Amino acid sequence: PQGIATEVRASPIDGLGLFATADYAEGDVIAPARIAGKRTPAGRFTNHGIDPNAKMALRANGDIDLVALREVALGQEFLIDYRQIGAIQGHVFDKERGRKTMMGVVPFGAGDTSGKHAAAAQHGKEQAALQEPGSVRERLFEMQASMGDMPEAECPLQHTFAPGVYVRTIFIPAGTVLVGKIHKHAHANILSAGDVSVMTESGGIERLTGPLTMVSAPGTKRAVYAHTDVTWTTIHPTDATDLDQIEADVIAPTFEDYERFALRGNTMKNIEVTA
Repeated sequence: PQGIATEVRASPIDGLGLFATADYAEGDVIAPARIAGKRTPAGRFTNHGIDPNAKMALRANGDIDLVALREVALGQEFLIDYRQIGAIQGHVFDKERGRKTMMGVVPFGAGDTSGKHAAAAQHGKEQAALQEPGSVRERLFEMQASMGDMPEAECPLQHTFAPGVYVRTIFIPAGTVLVGKIHKHAHANILSAGDVSVMTESGGIERLTGPLTMVSAPGTKRAVYAHTDVTWTTIHPTDATDLDQIEADVIAPTFEDYERFALRGNTMKNIEVTA
């Protein structure tokens, strides 16, 4: 097509989406998505899809174009894989050399619960039976147990390492329910974008909208429902770069394990937040 042949309108996937107002062939540049660091409608409204028909392509000057991966007919919605965006936006951590390299990104990869769905549900069932009846802890583990009856959600992760810090960012598609693990330490959270309902033992059920920064107390386990696509980051002080070791350092398998850990006085209870 000549020029930009797209329009923004209501999407059956989520909110607003970007749609073709002409036919596009594979390799066609659909529209600029970012110009001089600022997002265009193509950058703001193109939704994530499990079968993308478009991708983001980086120009030499740093601008980004939305490009067709295959033929897209008039009236179709353009969809991209949000994980691919990570491949053009930051730094990559080179684990072999233990430093950051200017390869362009910290990419999103498969979620760390991939293939562990049934085991997590069984753990939830076992732990729910050990909690006080009617307690929030029981409800959280019952929700975790119920996940065994649901399709496994695809929630891409981004792992970033800096001196003394591990940063974990998760992309949660709209409509997804997640139940997290028990955190041993206070830790910072950044809800970069999205609208969620969160249930915790300390706060009950809260509706949160990004951008938002908050601190979770030691012993926090949360359930999250994503009303929209969500990007959520947690920040953990650690020198480790092995993900299994980090989990052992920051996660307690059960509340009983957490309470034994807390009695030893090892929790980092306070994080100061200043304006």
